[in-house]
Amino acid sequence: MVLILSTVEDFILKHCHDWAFLEHHISHPISLRITSIGIIILTLITTYHIVEYVAIKLGFWTDGLSIHDIPEHCAHVYVKVSVSYQNEINQVDYKLEFSPEEYSKDQPEFGTDLRFLKRKVYFLVKDSKIYKELNEPFFRIDDVTLYYNGEQLTEHSKPLIQLGVRTGDTVAATVEIS
Repeated sequence: MVLILSTVEDFILKHCHDWAFLEHHISHPISLRITSIGIIILTLITTYHIVEYVAIKLGFWTDGLSIHDIPEHCAHVYVKVSVSYQNEINQVDYKLEFSPEEYSKDQPEFGTDLRFLKRKVYFLVKDSKIYKELNEPFFRIDDVTLYYNGEQLTEHSKPLIQLGVRTGDTVAATVEIS
C-alpha cells in the first residue's frame, strides 16, 4: 500500500506540478498525501463502476438494483374457498382475473387490494349453489378469512402484490357460516 501511495505521489509531483488548480494540493507533504489518497480512491471507484457496467452489458453480472418503470401487479389468482356450515365443509375453487377497473383507487399501478379480493370471494360464495342449498343462513363479509402460504392476510388496504401474492398464486379462503 505504501509503495502504491509513494508511486502516486511521485506521479503527481512529476506531472501535475505546473497545474495551477493543484498547486495548493501538492505544496505541503500532508496535502500531497491527502490528494494521493483521494486520487487512489477515485481511481478505484471509477474502475469498479467501469468493470460493473461492462460485466452487466456482457451478461456476466445481473443488475441487482434495476428499477422497473411499471410496477408489477397481480393480474389473476386462484382461490380455494372452504365453506363451513354446521361441521360440514364444502370446497370450491375459483380463478379470479382482475381488470384495470378493479384495481385499487389509491395505487392502481399495484393492482387489486385485499379488501376487493375479500369482497369478491364473499359475493361468489353468496351467489353460489352451495350457499343457496343451505337455505340462505346469515353470514357477513367479516366471516371470510383469506390465507396465503399459511398466514392470514389482514391488511385490507394493501395491494395483493405488497402482501406477497403474485399473478397465478393460490390463496386459501375460509367462510364460516352461522
